[in-house]
Amino acid sequence: MSQTLTIRVPGEPVPQPRVKARKSGEHATVYTPTTANVWKDLVSHFAVKAMPVCGWVKPDSKTPLQVVIDLHLRRPSTHRKRERYKRTYPDNDNYEKAIFDALVWAGVMQDDGQIAVNTTRKLIDDDWQGAVITVNLARFVEAY
Repeated sequence: MSQTLTIRVPGEPVPQPRVKARKSGEHATVYTPTTANVWKDLVSHFAVKAMPVCGWVKPDSKTPLQVVIDLHLRRPSTHRKRERYKRTYPDNDNYEKAIFDALVWAGVMQDDGQIAVNTTRKLIDDDWQGAVITVNLARFVEAY
């Protein structure tokens, strides 16, 4: 089993939308909009394709994982040319939720609760939009 899986997903990353509520007569219902489903399917598709190439075998549910996500996003009109990081909405955690769901769907991991360490960067990229996702078996590193 390989200890590193790298997935390169082309396309504009889409964050997981917030749960919404609506009133229907006297009843209220809660739902999650499906706006991120196409992106999640794309991430899942490329993850399934990358696993045999990288030799990745889904670890058991007790194995802690580290996930590093580099999001390559379009430059917002409010950002100058020299800026490298996107610092506007949506937040990193909304992108992470969509990607983590897709990784579970693809069979990369049993559950996103296995993720012990994660880093997400929102990079401005004028040439390519997408995500580069790296999944590793987490190793304990002494902080001091």
